Amino acid sequence: MLAGDIFDGQVRNFPTGLRFVRRLSQLRAAGIDVFIVFGNHDAENKFASQLPFAEGVHLFSHRKAETVMLDDVGAAIHGRSFPKRDVTENIAAEYPPPRAGFFNVGLCTQRVRAKKNIMPPYAPCSVEQLVNHGYHYWALGHVHRRQVLHADPWVVYPGNLQGRNAKETGAKGATLVEVVDGRVVRADHCTLDAVRWEVIEVDIGGVTSLAEVTPLVRAAVESALLPQDRLTAVRVRLAGTTTRHGDLIAQRGVIDDEIETLLAAQGGDLWLEKG
Repeated sequence: MLAGDIFDGQVRNFPTGLRFVRRLSQLRAAGIDVFIVFGNHDAENKFASQLPFAEGVHLFSHRKAETVMLDDVGAAIHGRSFPKRDVTENIAAEYPPPRAGFFNVGLCTQRVRAKKNIMPPYAPCSVEQLVNHGYHYWALGHVHRRQVLHADPWVVYPGNLQGRNAKETGAKGATLVEVVDGRVVRADHCTLDAVRWEVIEVDIGGVTSLAEVTPLVRAAVESALLPQDRLTAVRVRLAGTTTRHGDLIAQRGVIDDEIETLLAAQGGDLWLEKG
């Protein structure tokens, strides 16, 4: 299940779109059905809905919520795509009632508000509303950080498959759900990102010479437990008040070289994204 924002805005990249279609066809060949809702980013994209999806790939309508019945496994999948980028109404409230005797899944791009007095801009709703709707599992898109908002019934943001920039740090991927006798027994994160973004904070407050900076950076890098199994873009941020601020600015190139040397010594495929 793909809960939206597969394509980014007005980007018209046909090779990427066709590659996506081919990969979905591979899932179908393996006997895996695919269910997709388009989110606010996809709604802007003029060619995404025109892609030739294979049989077994269901793109939910943007006109109203609909239900796909999987009689062979006893599941009902409910979903609706965004009709436009800026959807401010609560579209989850219009989802059909649960189908009796089936495992009901709500697939939706939705922004769940954290506080009652805060109304986020995109398709806002509350955890209580989703829990009380009667579905067994809500697969949510829009938020890029994995969050389990509720369990039994489950309300889950799996996060995005790949961090897009240095603000989206840590392991990214999908959520694998195991259902036994109509109940979720496991909802595990599966790491799938090809490139990892990490930020290392180094406190240099109070240093009195540039010679003190490198040991502090080395200690921070060594304790960061950076991934060794994938390309990792590392941003090193020096923070704190020091009388050597002017020297740090003047010697930035030298310091960047020292940090790159420290990262190289860690092994793995590490790249200094910004020092």
